[in-house]
Amino acid sequence: MIGYIQNIKLGDKKLLTILNQNIDDLSELKETYSIIINEILISDYWSNRKITALKIKWQDGDIARSIRNDIFSCSGIYLWGASSIPRYIGKTVKLNFNKRFSRYIWQEISQCKLALKYEKSLIKDGIKGFPKDIIKKCHNNNWGNARLNGAVDFARHGINNIWFTLFPTDNLSKIDDMEIALIKVANSWNIENGLKSLINEQYK
Repeated sequence: MIGYIQNIKLGDKKLLTILNQNIDDLSELKETYSIIINEILISDYWSNRKITALKIKWQDGDIARSIRNDIFSCSGIYLWGASSIPRYIGKTVKLNFNKRFSRYIWQEISQCKLALKYEKSLIKDGIKGFPKDIIKKCHNNNWGNARLNGAVDFARHGINNIWFTLFPTDNLSKIDDMEIALIKVANSWNIENGLKSLINEQYK
């Protein structure tokens, strides 16, 4: 398994299959996650010349989805990071990655674009660094503070350092349980490696 994981490429559907095999044993799952996340962290950043590289900088998300539509048209687990720090794990089931990532990249008030536009004020004042109309719009759309808090975290880690990777799957039957389990082991991995906890508040 280790040898296989060391050769993983963006969009490999076998990764969630491997992780699912350990879903009932958190210690085994954590060991497998550790191998995978280390491979992701040492990976090159994605580019139109390196279309199998594991990490996609958010600024390259638009071109990445046009070139790798085979991946963005799938559903599954996704992971956000900042340089060498994993920050957030999420899932998408009813929406594919392309549609799900509207909240992160494509929309004008997406998480990354908010972090870019208000970076200095967010670093200084946190969520209070947003204009009141932005906060009101997020609340009016029933987004709560999740998107705003995420933008603050991305800004404070340096928005130009933010990247994501995708774990597509054709089998969504265990996706909810996998998200919960992965957040637990990933958050534990961060803490044990002297890093900040994930943004995820649930399942810690």
